[in-house]
Amino acid sequence: TVSATFTETSTTDNTAPSVPTNLSATNIASSGFYLTWDASTDTESGVKEYKIFLNGSLSVTVPVTSAPVTGLTASTQYSVTVVAIDNAGNESPASEVLSVTTLDEVSTEGNLFLKASEGTLSNQMQAVAAPGALAGEAISGTIGNASAPNSTDSKAEYTVTLDSEGTWYAWGRFNFYAGGYNSFWIQVDDNLPLRFGNTRVFDTWLWDGTSKGEGIDLGNLSAGTHTITIYAREAHEQCLMDIICLTQNASYVPTDSDVPAPDKPTAVFQRAPREPIPLTSSAVRLGSKRSGSLEIDLRFTGSYQLEMFSQSGRLVAHRSGSAPITTSLHPSRTTSAVYIVRVRNQDKMIVKTVPIRR
Repeated sequence: TVSATFTETSTTDNTAPSVPTNLSATNIASSGFYLTWDASTDTESGVKEYKIFLNGSLSVTVPVTSAPVTGLTASTQYSVTVVAIDNAGNESPASEVLSVTTLDEVSTEGNLFLKASEGTLSNQMQAVAAPGALAGEAISGTIGNASAPNSTDSKAEYTVTLDSEGTWYAWGRFNFYAGGYNSFWIQVDDNLPLRFGNTRVFDTWLWDGTSKGEGIDLGNLSAGTHTITIYAREAHEQCLMDIICLTQNASYVPTDSDVPAPDKPTAVFQRAPREPIPLTSSAVRLGSKRSGSLEIDLRFTGSYQLEMFSQSGRLVAHRSGSAPITTSLHPSRTTSAVYIVRVRNQDKMIVKTVPIRR
């Protein structure tokens, strides 16, 4: 039996987080790019989120250290900065400016666009009216599996005819739910299912493939007829997809204006207020446990304190911030052993044990 005494103190955090550093843009296309940076630190209340600015105007706010930046103009230079915000609302100074120039316009000829709601829907995959959906409706599933799809999961099937053989890429137009439900599965014929989406940008329509600002590689496909199957992965009524794009152009990034739809709603996507997601044991998911680190997926909403202890009760790693978030702990001088992980908020505490191999 391991026992430990924990003492909490309450202080006012008036210190801003450190400045985000090492901004980098990859997968630069005509309409956007994928931005990454090194995390800020805040030893008091913890870093909550980051604001990305383009030419001095706020573009998006995210809880992680990477994000796709989309909806840009081709052949245009953008000045990019990032600001960190802690849980007390303090903002860091802006990062150094990163200059990014988008590429020339890419032809949309040969690309295929599918309305997600017009597939063959089964196993409680449903078409729902969704403000901001270019097709008017979007699909969402109620049965899903994050490990691998199975025959009973919510799914949508599409028959497509490809004009030419070669490597094909897929994009989806998504609106992800801030509770952490942000991906589907995509499968071509009997090929390996691939995770589709997973960008941690929520409550707005966006184009996503691999979550890193690029289309998902479907492999080499022959000319002719194929079956595309979309499965619910993180099933939720507000994890939505309305358009699927297939392309052979690896550098192409779809934009809303590319979609051949006669009527494109201009309404801003808005949601009714949601109930908070409580801290429960199932809302704390432990991931990879190798190389001396532990990945932890927190699926509740609100602030958290995350701590890791040795079996002797020694604190070896800690982190705090705002959930939902996927984060990791890296205990110093880690040896292969069983560790105790404690997650708590203002209402509850969850304790789990986990073996970690060096």
